[in-house]
Amino acid sequence: MSEHAPLRPGPHRSPGAERLLVVSASMGSGHDTVAAELARRARATGREAHVVDVL
Repeated sequence: MSEHAPLRPGPHRSPGAERLLVVSASMGSGHDTVAAELARRARATGREAHVVDVL
């Protein structure tokens, strides 16, 4: 049995789309800038990306 439940498309997601969660800490603009750039690049290639600040 798999550890993870199968991904199901949400209302704004196409079947088979990859998702990316970028976890960052607002400890300076460097962390935020890199997190935003990673999400931007992922979205540019058709992935769904979310940035979460842990602080």
